[in-house]
Amino acid sequence: SDVDVQLDAGTGGIVLGVRQLTFTGRLCIVLNPILQKWPIVGAVKVFCPALPKTSLQFTGLAALAHYPQIEQKIQATVDDWMRGRLVLPSQHVVLNADAEDVDMLETFSHYPLGAVRV
Repeated sequence: SDVDVQLDAGTGGIVLGVRQLTFTGRLCIVLNPILQKWPIVGAVKVFCPALPKTSLQFTGLAALAHYPQIEQKIQATVDDWMRGRLVLPSQHVVLNADAEDVDMLETFSHYPLGAVRV
């Protein structure tokens, strides 16, 4: 089968599957702070500056999502999930070093990179 994710509800043949999940957009990966010892990168910060476009292809009973109302509801749910977890000001941070080697305020904050005068 070419299905990537398939869920069986245990109700006698009702199967939901996702064949393809595609994200199109900008993903920022920040390696900061840089340490003088191993592991060289103290933390990895991942976020999207804007909501990425998502596209889903379903299999099984989930193929019903091609009905406009169901498809819109699933799309809104995926967008809300992404917006709440990866789109600024939200971010995902993975610490690679011990807490005493990393400035937590710097790691979990978004400092401005510059200013624009109009």
